[in-house]
Amino acid sequence: MTDGPANWLAEARRRHRSGDAEGALRGYRRCLDGAPDVPEIRVLAAMAAAQCGRLDEAVAHARHALSVRDDTASRMTLGRVLLQAGHAEEAVACLKRAATDATMAADVNFLIGQAFRLLGRHAEAAAALEASVTAAPGHGPAWNELGVVRIRMGQVGAGADAFRKSLEARPGDPGVLSNLASASLRLGDAEAAERAVVHALEIDPQSPRALGALARLERNRGRLVEALAAWERCVRLDPGSPDAWSGLGSARQAAGDLPGAGAAYRRSLELAPGNEDALAGMAEWHEWQGHYQAGLEVLQDADGAPVTPGVDLVAGRLLRRLGRCDEARRRLEAAVPAPGGDAVLRRQFAFSLGDVCDELGDVVAAWEWYQEGNQLTPARFDPSAHRRSLARLASLAPTPRAGEAGAGIVFIVGLPRSGTTLVEQVLAAHPEVIAAGELPILGRLVQAFDSGAGAGGGDPGRLVADRYLAAISEIRGGGAVMTDKMPLNFQYLDMIGALLPGARIVHCRRDPRDTALSCYFTDFIDPALAFATRLDWLADYILAYGEFMDRRRDGLAGRMFDLDYESLVEAPSQTIRGLLDFIGLPWDAACMEHGSLGRIAATASHAQVRRPIYRTSIGRWKAYEEKLAPLLNRLEEGAGPGMP
Repeated sequence: MTDGPANWLAEARRRHRSGDAEGALRGYRRCLDGAPDVPEIRVLAAMAAAQCGRLDEAVAHARHALSVRDDTASRMTLGRVLLQAGHAEEAVACLKRAATDATMAADVNFLIGQAFRLLGRHAEAAAALEASVTAAPGHGPAWNELGVVRIRMGQVGAGADAFRKSLEARPGDPGVLSNLASASLRLGDAEAAERAVVHALEIDPQSPRALGALARLERNRGRLVEALAAWERCVRLDPGSPDAWSGLGSARQAAGDLPGAGAAYRRSLELAPGNEDALAGMAEWHEWQGHYQAGLEVLQDADGAPVTPGVDLVAGRLLRRLGRCDEARRRLEAAVPAPGGDAVLRRQFAFSLGDVCDELGDVVAAWEWYQEGNQLTPARFDPSAHRRSLARLASLAPTPRAGEAGAGIVFIVGLPRSGTTLVEQVLAAHPEVIAAGELPILGRLVQAFDSGAGAGGGDPGRLVADRYLAAISEIRGGGAVMTDKMPLNFQYLDMIGALLPGARIVHCRRDPRDTALSCYFTDFIDPALAFATRLDWLADYILAYGEFMDRRRDGLAGRMFDLDYESLVEAPSQTIRGLLDFIGLPWDAACMEHGSLGRIAATASHAQVRRPIYRTSIGRWKAYEEKLAPLLNRLEEGAGPGMP
């Protein structure tokens, strides 16, 4: 091939088409050395430099092209690279002058919409993107961008519709499928979300966006371990994504890894200082540690960042923690999403407004908000099927195992909101105790045993025990005693009794009326707690629980300690002494000062357990007696000797 500028350009173009942006850029530079004012080559060089991540060089090439010839191609190129370089304001100004070219209106308005979104000017972004899809109804990327903007505006249904339009133009695009999955989750349609996630991962198992959607889906299912793993994969594949780091921070925080969560949020904010999810997450991270003013300052110091409903939600919660309930109520009421929009966010606002109104003594408003929050929670619960499940789990227990397997393990069980977290915190203050939190290990092993999976030969029951002990060995370390505070482990007491004869069980009991009220007022996301969203379901669950526990009392005599929440509150020293004697631990006064531990409880009780033991939660149900009448009547009709 004859050497010369024409051939250099042809070779550079060939490399560019083949995906070799670096080789193409070298060729374009060589051409520009001899002909610096050819706008076509400057445009190509700008595109190649942007693909290589050399954004300053890309902007310089695009500016030079525009200075030589002010046309649509030069303006679009400059606008695009300015956008990539983070200069959104200048990109808008540049692109608006190109929007007069009707043949390029769809692409120009698409880029303008992207720029406005980055600036937080969502109404203007939506208008530009609507113009784009009007000019080109099959513009898949513009429909996808419009979906993102609509969701930012709280119009989740419209956002999902836009994603579907995008998929009509680009069937099987994993990024759009991931966006549709996230929107479906926010609309409360987990089945549609799962279909979209599965499809996206079939097309590209390594898609970071699909993995992020999978992480959200797993979190929605209450499968925190799987959600955390998906976010970890996501940041490994796309370490420059602020959204992936923010998602990882949220999952780590839910798992109780506060240092890891803080590091992830900080990385997200380094990549995108105004990332609203990371700002809200970091503020909530401070809240979990009791640093309420510091959390507010995170939100107040975010200069230039758009104030979104998610930020207002966390700000309202922090204001309530600081005792500024009137201010919290005003902020939450001003920002609550409209009905029919983002169901997930409105549910979160509903529970937070319920909390604020409850503290202000506005019982009527509090109940209305809590009721709406529960109605917005996707939940399925069959009381009859639940009773059958308890009977089946009881029948799985093998022949009791001899010996002291499980010695030093303390299972803390009970109904949710019955004081299990408080008891764990009390024991965690003892120097000979390792508090492991809510471990899902036993439940998963028993469920696998029930399904016949994972037996691998040998005695399946013994394998459950051995695998449980192996799984907790690293957590337990050299501690004399380890607590496993998964309240719903009460379902597996027959298995525990047969397979771990050395273990001890602390059964937390509380007035079922206060327990029911507290459950109904808590925004649970775990599907296993779906019963808490309806009063009739709550009553049936509590009654089945009482009957189940009563039938186990004789068989676990000497191995199970009934601890009443009311006794712990009214006579803490005496109750804690009895608890320690049962476990075989010496008295330690630190157990009376558990609130000063600084230990984080990764549960809905994380704020309460930092306080000294208080009695204001006893009899709290009385303020809502009229509203609770259906539940109270059902409990009274079905109460038996097993009820606390």
